[in-house]
Amino acid sequence: MKRGALIGGAIACAVVAGMSCVGDSSTTDGGTDGTVDQSSADQLAVDVGGDAGPCDLTKPFGPSTLIPSPNNASGSLTADELNLFYSFRVDAGPYEIYTATRLQSTAAFGTGTDVGAAVNNSPENTNIEPAISANGLTLVFTEGCPAGQLGNCTTGSFYDLVYSTRGSLSSPWAAATVVPNVNSPQDEHHAFLRADGKALYFTSTRGEPNGDLYVSTINAGAFSAPGQLAELNTTGTEDNAAVTQDGLMVFWSSDRGGGQGGLDIWMATRTDTQSLFQNPMNVSELNTAGNDRVTGVSPNGCRLYFSSSGFRYADRP
Repeated sequence: MKRGALIGGAIACAVVAGMSCVGDSSTTDGGTDGTVDQSSADQLAVDVGGDAGPCDLTKPFGPSTLIPSPNNASGSLTADELNLFYSFRVDAGPYEIYTATRLQSTAAFGTGTDVGAAVNNSPENTNIEPAISANGLTLVFTEGCPAGQLGNCTTGSFYDLVYSTRGSLSSPWAAATVVPNVNSPQDEHHAFLRADGKALYFTSTRGEPNGDLYVSTINAGAFSAPGQLAELNTTGTEDNAAVTQDGLMVFWSSDRGGGQGGLDIWMATRTDTQSLFQNPMNVSELNTAGNDRVTGVSPNGCRLYFSSSGFRYADRP
């Protein structure tokens, strides 16, 4: 996996006709701007928020709209689209997790702020690719640990998934810790929390050096040992999975054959959560000759967020 591709880029979202939008879990440079506990696990699921839906899921996405975010950062949005989490670094310091808010989903985000020392807990480690739960109470992110500075990382690994929780949107974050049962001696990154709070999707190089898609189920606050989404994985790069609340539709980024260049956005569906995803399709209306990275999807699948020449979204009509 080419880790350099994880840094930089702005956020975009695509919406089916009739929706509006504003923000990839990547990072941005700048100047001086700057086990889940049971109560949090029970609160992960929320109603569809923002402007996403309803829509016709058989229709292609409409034109994408740029999301005005601090420093053009790509990131992860809560379901109501009012809270953005992204990576940012001040001058030559490490990347850290920042957050920004807005009062309505059509407005620009305000100035970003550091989420605090409980999450950004090391002056050496890099914190990138945040994934926020639908209700904003659980935060999973990628921590990169330099040699000799493991921090929360698993020994032998450079990138691990780490998480923190809070009791309310106004409460401070708890001390970040490694996501149990999920990490390996290889790299884990690009997490996504399904809106119903029952699954964590992520990318790992444990089986394929370019990166494969994995999922861990969440039951009573405990993360299961992850399994591959083998029906979607190839010998190429499979990354940035995002899944609808019902678990029946997945979007991800891949450089497999049949794309338009670089990483393309792909999607697949299934009839129930016990079945395999089938018939991967290139989301050609959103892809470009460059890298197009999925950053999230609305709970109902009507709005897709992605990074492609900025943080963007697109809607289905």
